[in-house]
Amino acid sequence: MNKNSKFVDFFRRNYAIILVLLFLCALIYYSYSSKGIIYLILNSNLDSVIEFVDSFGVFSYLAFIFLVILEVVLAPIPPLVLYVAGGILFGAFFGGILTLVGNLIGSLIDFGIARRYGRGFVERKVNKNLRKKFDDFSEKY
Repeated sequence: MNKNSKFVDFFRRNYAIILVLLFLCALIYYSYSSKGIIYLILNSNLDSVIEFVDSFGVFSYLAFIFLVILEVVLAPIPPLVLYVAGGILFGAFFGGILTLVGNLIGSLIDFGIARRYGRGFVERKVNKNLRKKFDDFSEKY
């Protein structure tokens, strides 16, 4: 199988995920360029982040969790502004719980992505003996 057919086969198998990633990238770009929530978080504008999350009213808890999930999955987003905003909006304890929930869900998503797509990359880049040692260690613990 030549490289071109591998490339085409990859896109055929993963077209839905690629479309979702492109959509997310476009959404992030739009949010940043229109000075939306991504712009506010990246520029550490605490008051505006608090206003944004609070604008969801009853659903501000879900909006906050969703932002924390985005922060975990999209690594370049700095978390400090979100965590402080959560503490101010929901109190230290409940803001911490919401942050923990968002971090857990985001980590599960990251783990699923790594499990689905990371193994092939590691198999191509890491020595077979080293992989076997790591797999044996992972199964043991």
